[in-house]
Amino acid sequence: MAAMGRFEFVFAFQPGPGHWSRMGPIASALKRAGHRVVLATSPSFRPRLDGMADDDFIAIGPPWEEDRLPSMDRLSSLVGGLRARGTAINSFFFGAARQVSADLERALKAKRKPDLLVFDYTLLGGPPAAEALGLPWASVFGLTVPFPVPGWPPFGSHFRFSRSPSVGERYHEIEELIVRENRELYAPVRELWRAAGRRVSDPWRPYGRFGRLAIVGSIPECEFPLPPRFPARVRYVGPLIGRESASAGLDKEALAFVRRKEDGPLIHLTLGMTFSETAAVLRKVSAALLDAPVRLLVSSGNLDEDSIRGALPSRRLLVRRTVPHMEVMPEIELLICQGGAGTLMKALYFGVPSLVVPLGAEQRSNGARFVHGGIARMVLPGRLTAKGVREALGALTDVNGGYRGRAKEMGEKARLAGGAEAAASLLEEVCERGAAL
Repeated sequence: MAAMGRFEFVFAFQPGPGHWSRMGPIASALKRAGHRVVLATSPSFRPRLDGMADDDFIAIGPPWEEDRLPSMDRLSSLVGGLRARGTAINSFFFGAARQVSADLERALKAKRKPDLLVFDYTLLGGPPAAEALGLPWASVFGLTVPFPVPGWPPFGSHFRFSRSPSVGERYHEIEELIVRENRELYAPVRELWRAAGRRVSDPWRPYGRFGRLAIVGSIPECEFPLPPRFPARVRYVGPLIGRESASAGLDKEALAFVRRKEDGPLIHLTLGMTFSETAAVLRKVSAALLDAPVRLLVSSGNLDEDSIRGALPSRRLLVRRTVPHMEVMPEIELLICQGGAGTLMKALYFGVPSLVVPLGAEQRSNGARFVHGGIARMVLPGRLTAKGVREALGALTDVNGGYRGRAKEMGEKARLAGGAEAAASLLEEVCERGAAL
């Protein structure tokens, strides 16, 4: 990063490990460059932020943590459980927007004004507060942008990209239907924008219109084709991965398992933390690999480890609550995951093809982009069968199938994009110019 004046940034984000995992590396890069970074999130999440001084933390929103919501396993169906968890998360994302906005405005009025507010894009109460205060703001996305883009499938969908005018018209109809169906859900955020002097129907649209800078943790080659009038302020910087991610190490047993190549190629199965209690998915995938000559390393997340043991011979199965991806990714041949942005960023960085089983949030949208980029297959959870899993894995691991070579090619481009350091430099530049890039 180039030497510039010392600036003050406020990084505000939803209280979940996936949200912090993309914001934290940029914040760390700015700190290394000598800037001050203040973090703003739920007070419940503060203990998970190491070494936070009181002056460098702002408590916003209700006390909650995205990956520690009550279990949904009481529900009888997998799809019903996923919908219930998604509904619970949305109640905080949208319903808590007023409190987030009020807390942020109150805190910033009492403090020295920052040079730039940087928002996790799902913190929907953040940008209206910045607009109300007249402060410049930027946003950090996952693997794509959330606002509607002409010609693209609706954000959050699993649809493939198509240049067909008739398909594009259908996409537009679906976008409008989504906005109508979510009118009540969007109401608190629309009210905040109105109070800030902006009239919006869709709370995602302001991210493409008002922010000084929008950072995407991917590369254009893993995105649908960018239209000619795509906002210039949106910058693809590659995977947002922190240096500190490599600090945690595998235990001795896990390290030996990862290195024992004579028992077949290594596959890593993880559903992240927020949706990890969907044991049915873990069991189905494990059962599909029963006769395959592979080793399966499973991250159980918030799920009881014992509940997913036994599907494979113990020599070919290892279960851990979490594993250090920066250490494991270079060793695996294939990733099976839920399609979370942080997980797929690491797969992209290390050039690992993926089988995506989306469970919620923007994961279907993430998977669709990796499928479009030729580095992933995707199976929706309601259509997950042992046969489907085996067919997808066969295609992804076939040396003549193109997925592995394409993933390696994408990985090289992703590593050259700059990641968190490039994002931090762009944020510095915004502060230097005091205007949009």
